[in-house]
Amino acid sequence: MGIFALIAWLLLKLFRLRRSTATLIIIPFLFFYAYVTGWRPSAVRAATMAAIFLAGFCLNREPRLLNSLGLAALVILSWNTNQLFLARFHISLLVLSSIILGTKLLQRPFCFWLYPDPFLPPSLLADYEQQAYRMRHWLGDIVSVSAAAWIGSLPLMVYSFHIVTPVAVLANCFLMPLGFCILLAAAMSMLCLIIPFLGWANILFNNANFVVVTLLGGLAEWFSGLPGAHFFVSGRIPFTTAPVEVRVLVMPLGGMTQQIQVCGHSHQLIDTDHALNYHFITRPYFMYAGMNELDNMFLTYSQNSHVNSAPALLDRLPSKVYQSFWPSNSASLLSVDAHLQLRAETMLPLATGTLLPINDHAHWEVLFTPRNSTFSLSEADNRYLILRLHAHGWKVLFMADAGFATEKALLSMPSINLASDILIKGHHNIDASDLSEFLTFVNPQAIVFDTETGDHSSLLRWADQQTCSLFGQQRCGAVLVSIHHQRMGLSGHLSDQLTLTKRER
Repeated sequence: MGIFALIAWLLLKLFRLRRSTATLIIIPFLFFYAYVTGWRPSAVRAATMAAIFLAGFCLNREPRLLNSLGLAALVILSWNTNQLFLARFHISLLVLSSIILGTKLLQRPFCFWLYPDPFLPPSLLADYEQQAYRMRHWLGDIVSVSAAAWIGSLPLMVYSFHIVTPVAVLANCFLMPLGFCILLAAAMSMLCLIIPFLGWANILFNNANFVVVTLLGGLAEWFSGLPGAHFFVSGRIPFTTAPVEVRVLVMPLGGMTQQIQVCGHSHQLIDTDHALNYHFITRPYFMYAGMNELDNMFLTYSQNSHVNSAPALLDRLPSKVYQSFWPSNSASLLSVDAHLQLRAETMLPLATGTLLPINDHAHWEVLFTPRNSTFSLSEADNRYLILRLHAHGWKVLFMADAGFATEKALLSMPSINLASDILIKGHHNIDASDLSEFLTFVNPQAIVFDTETGDHSSLLRWADQQTCSLFGQQRCGAVLVSIHHQRMGLSGHLSDQLTLTKRER
């Protein structure tokens, strides 16, 4: 909006209008520009702020930036008080305040380079020296404004969006001049359209605009791909996390994704759910969790609801990918394999009994990896990779959506000790599960389970008889399992909290 006002000011100066007259023409055009661009709240806020600042010229007063900003905020809130609770409104005020207050502060250490000696008459400077100081001043303004805007937006970007973008300081130094060129070319194109014999110039400006827009988009994408261009920060208060944490997310239609964080550093992921949920659930949570790297990804099953978003996730967070031994022609798994081959990697098969260390106090145990001989073709839905997490003496069993056949197969393997403190399980929408014999062998103190699909009557009866705590995710939301040395805590996002102590087995 400021660039548009500047272009309008430069064009009106050609007609030698008085400053107050030019301002009266510019202010309505600001709101017209906001209207033709969709009347978005951000555009309306910017038009209001610019109009209040320019109104000072109409009254033959020298406008004060901070006073104009305060009055603009008061007018916006008088019109819509809900703006007070929007992060976008806060960011706008913080960024403008930071630019107003911080630009000169950032330039102060470099004054000797940006400006000539104030005691030296300008007439004593050679032409090339004056041009050099003008160029330095222009560069100093761009860099200091970009840095001040980034500093002003940083607190709310971290608090509201959990992201830090250091590359923005450098990128804006290139993108802001290009943005000015785009709007200038668009304004000149519209002016040429009004004059009949300048149709050729209209085409010229439109094509020039296309080139600049393409360049701006390419530069923005290139800057965003630079190493360290951006990173996520956790929404949790530092030093409040447990040594090991398991977050069980709630996904539509019975989907389930588990993220495991060890000592605030190592991140593990079990399943990725469907790609439709990646942009709306999984990725926003990873931003909140501050996940900038992923060590291990376990794919428990080949169905779309378990692995469909894995390629998109691997684009952002490369990691080791583990799967079971069973062969599969699943399109989702094949796409994951093709994605890994581009990086000269492959999925790593796991065998029953494999132990994968995480750190000195935590490791994975592979309890079950079915092969073709384990199940008939009609029981393909039961070919799940069953994992158990050992952390500080606690055991957390992950059953995915495994059903009746898998539970029977586990019970038929006497070499496997199923006893665990926490059981995390989904439910297939057509397969029976929750055998009482299986639950008795596991003997968990708490069960986190999906309640959107499947029949849970046997699970509820067993838990009632054994006084086992239940965390149904449709009622308590995502569940956080916090594992400490001597205790374990479970808390639902919407309700329940539970603290467990170690028991003799």
